[in-house]
Amino acid sequence: MVEIARKKYSYNQETGVLLSRTRGVPILFNTSMKGKQYRPYQIAFLLMEGYIPAIIDHIDGDRSNNRWYNLREVNGYQSSANTRKKGVYQNPQGKWYWQLCFQSERLYKSGYATEAEAIEAHTRMCELLQKEYAVTISRKGISE
Repeated sequence: MVEIARKKYSYNQETGVLLSRTRGVPILFNTSMKGKQYRPYQIAFLLMEGYIPAIIDHIDGDRSNNRWYNLREVNGYQSSANTRKKGVYQNPQGKWYWQLCFQSERLYKSGYATEAEAIEAHTRMCELLQKEYAVTISRKGISE
C-alpha cells in the first residue's frame, strides 16, 4: 500500500500538506485508496512510517495541522488525555472541582474555594497520570 500512496501523493513534512500527484492539488479531506477512505494525516503517516496506526494523535489538538512533528501514534488512553475539554468547573454551591478521565475511569475532586486552586490540582493530577500526553489548563484556557 505504501507504493500506491507514493505514486498517488506527495507529503511535505514541514508544512503538513498532502498533495495529489495526478491533480497537483492539496488533499484537505478524505481521500480514497484501494476503495477505502483515508484522512490526510493517515496518508502522511503511511508515507513517513510505512504503516497506518489505529490511532494518530495531533499533539497540538488541531486536526488540520498535519506537520510531521505534530503527529504521533497513541493508544486510546493517550488520545483521550490529549483532549481540549476544560476539566475545571464550579458546582451550584459555589465550590470548584476538577475532573478527568484516565483509563476509562472518571476521576474528580471537589471542595476548592477558588478556580485557581482547582486548576493547580487538576494540572498536578494530569501531569502525574498522563505524563507527556497531559494537556493542562490555565485561567485563560488550554495550554500545554
